[in-house]
Amino acid sequence: MYESGDGVVKDLDVAALLYKKSWFLNRQSGDCCNLASLYFYKLHQYKKSFYWWNRAIKIGDGEACLEKAKAMIFLEAELSLNNEIKALLQKSITSYSITEESRQEALLLLLLSDDC
Repeated sequence: MYESGDGVVKDLDVAALLYKKSWFLNRQSGDCCNLASLYFYKLHQYKKSFYWWNRAIKIGDGEACLEKAKAMIFLEAELSLNNEIKALLQKSITSYSITEESRQEALLLLLLSDDC
C-alpha cells in the first residue's frame, strides 16, 4: 500500500518499516522478499536487499534465490554467470517454494548462460 501509494501517500520508508514489522511478527519469507525488492529496485540500497534475500533463502524460499540471482546479474550487467549465481538458480529450480513460471525463468537463465 505505502510502496505503491494505493489509497495513501506513497512513502517507501513507511513501506519498509511495515514489511519489517510483518517479518518480525509472522516470520514469513515473503516479507523478506518484499523488503529486499523494495530496497533493491526502489531505494537502491543493495547491501540491505541482499541481507533480506539471504534471510528468505535461509528458510528455503526458492523465489528469493531467483530474485537474488537476477539482481546479481543486473549489477554485473552481463549474463556470464559466476558460481554463486549458478548455485542460486539451481537451488531455486529444485525448491518446493517456487512457482512453475519462476522455475522456468531460472532454468532459462541457466541455459542462456551456458550458451554465452
